[in-house]
Amino acid sequence: MSSKNGSMDNSKGSNGNSRDSTSNSSSTPCPYLTTISRPALSFDAPPMCSVTLQSSHIYICLVCGQYFRGRGKGTPAYDHSLEADHMIFMGVGGTEDDEDGAVSAKGRVFCLPDGYEVFDNSLNDIRAAMDPKYTLEQIKSLDDNKTLARDIHGSQVSLCKRWHGCNSVVTLMSL
Repeated sequence: MSSKNGSMDNSKGSNGNSRDSTSNSSSTPCPYLTTISRPALSFDAPPMCSVTLQSSHIYICLVCGQYFRGRGKGTPAYDHSLEADHMIFMGVGGTEDDEDGAVSAKGRVFCLPDGYEVFDNSLNDIRAAMDPKYTLEQIKSLDDNKTLARDIHGSQVSLCKRWHGCNSVVTLMSL
């Protein structure tokens, strides 16, 4: 696949698509990467546009964490970029028409309203959180792990606190 600078690229992005996984050195670096708010991002809910409630061609705003449809002029994502001054969006599913035909937008990052694709390694942790991959050995070792887990922000996760609320809900539902 050809990258923006015209060279052939055989590298694989974190979601398995062929594309440049490094910063695009031939173009100006994206000035909005510092506006990304990792604590606002959650990939637990199914992606659905917060405006139209549609579930195709969905992008997450990397500033506020809301889901919007499309990236072209007049779409909810485009309008959100203008109204809220949030410029960085990542595709979370569906396909978008490109010069080469329909290609997956999942994991691809775009600057709106300008519409250019952003290539930067600093976004790989977000891609990994959106679509985590585990080996069979990692899954088998979950019960043996005695250390506290950490979330994407580096905070320790106490499973006891999380399960306490879940047990209460299950108990109430069974009454």
